Amino acid sequence: MKALVTILLCYSATSLLAQSQWQGTNPIYFTSGNVGIGTSTPQFNLEGVEVPYTKIAKDNGASFYNIDTEIYNSLSREEKAAANTYFLDYVSKNGDKVILNVSKDEIKDGSALQKEVQYLINQNGYTWKDNYTLEKAK
Repeated sequence: MKALVTILLCYSATSLLAQSQWQGTNPIYFTSGNVGIGTSTPQFNLEGVEVPYTKIAKDNGASFYNIDTEIYNSLSREEKAAANTYFLDYVSKNGDKVILNVSKDEIKDGSALQKEVQYLINQNGYTWKDNYTLEKAK
């Protein structure tokens, strides 16, 4: 899929250079507005590729789980899991909505994200509101 996106992006960029919104030849770049791949109404600087969850959270004034890389790397597997569980429990206690940076169909089997979502659903009473959002059942 990444190769296809790259090919489509290069083709689209080449055809759009004549419209003068793009600058440069290699690399090409765009200095204002949003760019969409597979959408005509992009909400992010470059939509169609994975957007970091921290950016989505910041753009929406939301809380997010983020530990300094050096500190995170110093934690044992058990300590990382405990910190993550603590955050998920905190979110649940507050009844906060959880917005993912990937759709539920894109969550990889066995991934940490899948385990987190299952924890929220099975242990904290969350349900899917839409493909990206979990809400605590009332």
